[in-house]
Amino acid sequence: MTQPVHRFVYRAQCYPGQEEATVRAWRSRLEALRALQESGQLLTASVFGWGLHFFVYYEATDGSLTPDDLAGEMGGLLEIWPGGAPLRRFVPMMDIFHCGEPRSADYWRRKAPVECARPAYPLAAGDGE
Repeated sequence: MTQPVHRFVYRAQCYPGQEEATVRAWRSRLEALRALQESGQLLTASVFGWGLHFFVYYEATDGSLTPDDLAGEMGGLLEIWPGGAPLRRFVPMMDIFHCGEPRSADYWRRKAPVECARPAYPLAAGDGE
């Protein structure tokens, strides 16, 4: 039986002056994230930082896996996001970077190379030809 793949994109914000500590906290989570990967719950995860802002992207076979599960005990570094109940440190973002939903964990782990994609609107002579 194939497992579905769930794709998540979230945003969080650290307290001013806590940028470096937040980066260190994310790095300290590597072992825990690898354990989630080895268990099969987490396929891939990326965290990007820009100033106070942290963007979390992950794909998982466990649809209940939350960004708080990935972040662990770094709540004291992250601000509560305004305007939501219950209180939350991560807010979902719209995934505008993918044109389709992941098919399955088996497809995600495929051994064949990714299909060749050509630009729909060539930007330069020779593109897409």
